[in-house]
Amino acid sequence: MASLEDIAKDAQIRGLHGDEVVKGTSVDKAGDSAVRVGYQKCAGGHGDQILLRSDEPRLELAQAGKALAVDAPASEFKLALKACCIQLAHLFDPMIAEHTKNEIFSRYNPGEKYILANLLVDGR
Repeated sequence: MASLEDIAKDAQIRGLHGDEVVKGTSVDKAGDSAVRVGYQKCAGGHGDQILLRSDEPRLELAQAGKALAVDAPASEFKLALKACCIQLAHLFDPMIAEHTKNEIFSRYNPGEKYILANLLVDGR
């Protein structure tokens, strides 16, 4: 819960526009129990709102920090990237997607020699 006195320019505020965190661009006092706040949405767009003391329970000051931590090992990132490339291969080259699928199938199903023989003959 944030009080009206805690709201300042450039503050990150949650609860002003739904549950989205917005940045306060202007704060004008309108007496002891009201504040007019101009804000900017993260996705773009501007707005303003008059806040009263009764609005304080829904307001929260968000902490500035990392939105996304990228501290995993590079090997895990590379593995995930390869998996994404295999999933999206059909969008760029349908033949390579079919070829990769057949290679994987023949590698992990060694009893299916027919598919592997076709791959070698076709030269794909």
